[in-house]
Amino acid sequence: MENIMKKIGQESQLFGVRNLRFDGGRSDGMRLIEVENGAGLSLELLPDRALDPYRLRFKGVNLSFITNVAPVAPQFIDNTDESFKKHFNAGLMTTCGLQNVGVPNDFHGDAMHQHGRFATIPADEVTATTEWEDGVPVMKVTGKIKEARFFGETLVARRTITMKYGENKITIRDKIKNEGYERQELMLLYHCNLGYPLVDNGSRLILPPTIVTPRDEEAAKGKDEYMLFHDPVHAYAEQCFYLDCEADKDDKVFAALYNPARALALKLSFKKSELPYMTEWKQMGEKFYVVGIEPGNCHVEGTASEEARGTLSWLEPGEEKEFGLTFEVLEGKDAEAL
Repeated sequence: MENIMKKIGQESQLFGVRNLRFDGGRSDGMRLIEVENGAGLSLELLPDRALDPYRLRFKGVNLSFITNVAPVAPQFIDNTDESFKKHFNAGLMTTCGLQNVGVPNDFHGDAMHQHGRFATIPADEVTATTEWEDGVPVMKVTGKIKEARFFGETLVARRTITMKYGENKITIRDKIKNEGYERQELMLLYHCNLGYPLVDNGSRLILPPTIVTPRDEEAAKGKDEYMLFHDPVHAYAEQCFYLDCEADKDDKVFAALYNPARALALKLSFKKSELPYMTEWKQMGEKFYVVGIEPGNCHVEGTASEEARGTLSWLEPGEEKEFGLTFEVLEGKDAEAL
């Protein structure tokens, strides 16, 4: 690394972080952080949308799905049930929760909106730095997201996103604490959204040994091809599958979207003890052409349904839990070996 530093005027020639802002439209004023790792990996983050990862590129090739309405600044979000369809950015990851994941529902008198409020909350105390660890530059972005209501919950998430120079990995860690004095439900799902050209005719999902359960009758029609993807279909009805994947000896689970024509893959890995459930969202519609890989601590049918299942997680006053996942880009023989 020392030899490389002799050949550049400043770090930004190869790697680092940049703070930018959108200008105009429904994105006006939003903060944007760009992170580059010096080996072809470029990631954008949206601090005003919970510091969620937005656009991901590898050597100029897009890997994430961006919706037809994105990106939307918080001031244009009203948090009604229909609003979700008008502000869903998708991007590499939308964080769903923290008190509802999935459909709108009534939970003990509280109206829960689709996929919760977390992804609409701007992050505080955001820092974006390049730090040197053992002689290697490490790009690190941190922030605090508070989901709170007067006479209600105070849930605080401290998020850290890390990329290392020359290593095509992105690590996300969230520490979520109940800073109130009443027990609170905790639903968390990392809604990871992969798009064209990584997703294309012939792409497929690679998993460890897995038990596949269709969410509903529509998904049951496609159970035998849940891992296969094809060209867009007019008026395609989305299919969702619950995937119970076998963890390795280190409690790790992985899921990878592989495009053999490009010899390119994006692999997610996480601890099953932290995120015991995974949902696949298969949407092969025209313009709405996306594969969702969604690890979480819950299903996607709402808080009331999760409580009825007996699988709803809770945070006691003062309790903190940690969650996270890692994205890794693989190409060539590494991708083929999945």
